[in-house]
Amino acid sequence: MITITVQGMLPSEFISTYKTDLVFKQINRFKDRINEEWDKVIHDFLKLDYEAENLIYAFVSFVEQDIDIGQEFNRYWYRNNPNAIKEIECRICTIINPLVYLPVDKIEQGHKAICVLQFNATTIERFQLPVIDGFHMNKDENAVILSIE
Repeated sequence: MITITVQGMLPSEFISTYKTDLVFKQINRFKDRINEEWDKVIHDFLKLDYEAENLIYAFVSFVEQDIDIGQEFNRYWYRNNPNAIKEIECRICTIINPLVYLPVDKIEQGHKAICVLQFNATTIERFQLPVIDGFHMNKDENAVILSIE
C-alpha cells in the first residue's frame, strides 16, 4: 500500500506569488542544473491553471517510499479518525521540492514536498483541510492520509 500524509493547504497568496514570481526566480537560479527531463516537469507545471477548482496545493509529510508524479490515490481518512475510510479519485499532478522550490518528478523516500493534487472532475467526495503556513503546522491533527490499494 502506498500512502502519503497531507497536512494542510497552502495559502492562496503563496500560490499566486509562487506561480507568477518565485518559480521563475528559481528557474533562473538553477538554470545550469536543469536538464531536459527536469525542464519538462517544470513546464508541465507552468501549464496548469493554478486557480482550477479541482486542484489543491498541499503540504505533504515525509514519505515512506519514493512517490512519483502522477501517483493516483483511491482512499482517504483523517488521521484523527482512521476507521472512517472513504473513497476518492485524485492524483499528484505536481511535486514541488521545498529545498529548491522547483517542480520535480518525485518525492524521494524520507523527504517531504509541496504537492498539487488533482481531483477527478466527477469526484464529489473531497476532504477538507485547514490552510497552514508551513510543514507540521496543523495542530488539530486532522491531516488526511491518502492511499492506493
